[in-house]
Amino acid sequence: MLILLPPSAGKTAPQSGPTLDLVSLYLPEFTQLREEIIDILQKVSASKDALKLLKAGPKIETEILSQVVLYSQPCSKAQNIYTGVLYDATDFPTLTPKQAHKHYPETVGCG
Repeated sequence: MLILLPPSAGKTAPQSGPTLDLVSLYLPEFTQLREEIIDILQKVSASKDALKLLKAGPKIETEILSQVVLYSQPCSKAQNIYTGVLYDATDFPTLTPKQAHKHYPETVGCG
């Protein structure tokens, strides 16, 4: 059984790390689709109506603007970025490398 953890509201953006490499992500056959979606998101995020179009409030305006430069932002594994009850309960630090690779081979997120 595969259990997927959703992104959490709590997160800590990485201060350093590799940049986004879509080809290295799980299911690389979706690279072109991911590029198209990111391109659209970047255009919308850069528009003067971004908050309205994305149905977002002013509290996350900085996050929306960061999407414009998504490809240059540092990335890290999801368990290093997201916080909250589900991520705490998973207790990632206690997993051995073998367990982590078996259960979480493709956990990645960008700040």
